[in-house]
Amino acid sequence: MPKSQQQIEDQLLEAALDAAQGKIELRSQESLRDLIRDGVKRMTDEDRLGEEDIRVAQANIRSFVGLMKHQAGLLDVSVGSAPEPFDVAIQALEAASISLWPFWPPFWSPPKQQQPSMTP
Repeated sequence: MPKSQQQIEDQLLEAALDAAQGKIELRSQESLRDLIRDGVKRMTDEDRLGEEDIRVAQANIRSFVGLMKHQAGLLDVSVGSAPEPFDVAIQALEAASISLWPFWPPFWSPPKQQQPSMTP
C-alpha cells in the first residue's frame, strides 16, 4: 500500500531528527518541516514516491542536517539555537551548486538556451 504524503513527511522528519541526535530546537524543526513538506510535494509532483525514492530523500535530508551541524559548529552555536545554521546551510548549498533531491534545489528549471544571433 502506498504511503500518504503525511507518512512520508513524518518518516523524513524522523530521519532528520535522528541525524541531529535530537538536538534541533523548535525554530529549526519548523524550517525543516517546511523543507520536508516542499520536498514531499515535489516527490508527489514528479510521481516519485517509491521506496527507493524515499530512501534517497532520507539520505539527502540526513546530509542536509549534517551540513546544518557543520555550519552550527562553524558558528559555534547549537543546531537550532538560532535560525542561522539552517540559513547558512541553505547558502552553502546555493554556493556549492549541490543537489539534494527533493529538497534542493527548490525547483528545477531548464538551462537557458542562448538565442541565435540575428545578424546576417
